[in-house]
Amino acid sequence: MSELIWQKSGGKVKEIWATDIILAPAKNRLSQFKNPPPIKLKYADLQEKSPFPDDFFGGIVGNYIFTLLVEFEEQRGIEALKGIFQEMFQTLKPGGTLVWSTPRKDVSNFQGLLPSLKYILNPLRSLKYKVFVPATAIKTLKYTRQIERKGKEGIYSLLTKEEYEEILISAGFVNPEWGTAFFGQCLVNKVYKPSVV
Repeated sequence: MSELIWQKSGGKVKEIWATDIILAPAKNRLSQFKNPPPIKLKYADLQEKSPFPDDFFGGIVGNYIFTLLVEFEEQRGIEALKGIFQEMFQTLKPGGTLVWSTPRKDVSNFQGLLPSLKYILNPLRSLKYKVFVPATAIKTLKYTRQIERKGKEGIYSLLTKEEYEEILISAGFVNPEWGTAFFGQCLVNKVYKPSVV
């Protein structure tokens, strides 16, 4: 994701921080560049308070992560999610943007799988991406089935757009914009921290 952001910015982004609890794959990927993009890696467990100061980032991207965190600072469920979004708000600079995605509340593997069959069964995609697409699809299906099950059981905080907006606005964000991805099974949201807080 960091690499994609760098490419799409056309050099306008001067610095990217990529955080995770496992950094080895990112370190390996960065070592493959002759001229590596300005991506700095930092260990961070998003279930704990951010290691970054307030008003640090101009933008934050969270792809399929926030709603799948089970706990934040000893809070669980919706209270954990509120804490996570409050933390994202605090670390954004005034005028900053948060873009994030989540499985929708009633995510369905079956509904997502059917339209994707034309991609999964196309041998040219395997050649293009240098992976065996059907095998990758099976792994993805297993992973998304777990998300679907844990969402229905209430382990993950999969909510409606309106419920997310209420949490985001209570954290201080403004102007929520919504889209979908993965054949409608994923919600994509963009919100802003006001320039004057």
